[in-house]
Amino acid sequence: MLLHDTTEHTFEGDETRIGLSTRGKHQSFWSHVTLPFAAAGAPQAFGVVGLRAHLCDHGVWTWTRSDGSGEPVRKGSARWIDGVHEVVGTTPDALDVVHVADREGDA
Repeated sequence: MLLHDTTEHTFEGDETRIGLSTRGKHQSFWSHVTLPFAAAGAPQAFGVVGLRAHLCDHGVWTWTRSDGSGEPVRKGSARWIDGVHEVVGTTPDALDVVHVADREGDA
């Protein structure tokens, strides 16, 4: 079972930080994380298998690479299907996988 979630990380303060979105007095970025869990038996997480950082400025979403460059996202909700595609290529063919997302993943 692969769990997908997006979380906003918000920082306060007067100094502008490079690589963050600005919303009012806050600066932030969003992380989209994919975490595998055992589907049977005792709950067991196996570590992060997918991670993308995103910025959202004035409704425009950008996927941020580790080198600081960015790539526009078709629409904000595309980060969900992009997260699925990112990990599908690394999933062994013999493994039956269920992707789980909250209601935003339906967008």
